[in-house]
Amino acid sequence: VHTNPYERKKMPNGKWELGLNFDDINESGIQCREGVAKTYKEPASIMVVIDFLLCYRVPIMIKVYCLALSGYIYLGSHMGNDITTAHNGSLFQPKWLRINYIQYVALMDAALWALTELTLVVYMTWQRWPSLGKLSPGIPGIRW
Repeated sequence: VHTNPYERKKMPNGKWELGLNFDDINESGIQCREGVAKTYKEPASIMVVIDFLLCYRVPIMIKVYCLALSGYIYLGSHMGNDITTAHNGSLFQPKWLRINYIQYVALMDAALWALTELTLVVYMTWQRWPSLGKLSPGIPGIRW
């Protein structure tokens, strides 16, 4: 048995498999498997970036909301030309471009969250594929 989860090696049973780590050993026991098997795919390459973005999706979206709020404030600031930053109403009584901005930001927000959640479901399915149909770790009687 080898312990490098990123490298495939020929195992004693003749199959080429990724290495096991401590989590695989624990979850194999929790899932009541006959032997120790790979239960989780560790991210590598672009999947590390996707994992990072999914783990920090809430702080990233808070930053996006702050950027959107600053754009909304700018539209009524009278600091640009008259067409884009004047006559757009006050902060709580938007007109013209501010109303359009609110609608566009709401659509982008919905699209970003839908894409993020879809990516999360696909990514977790990919990551937990070796354990699908097995007992769920930590929850007795529940299967993935």
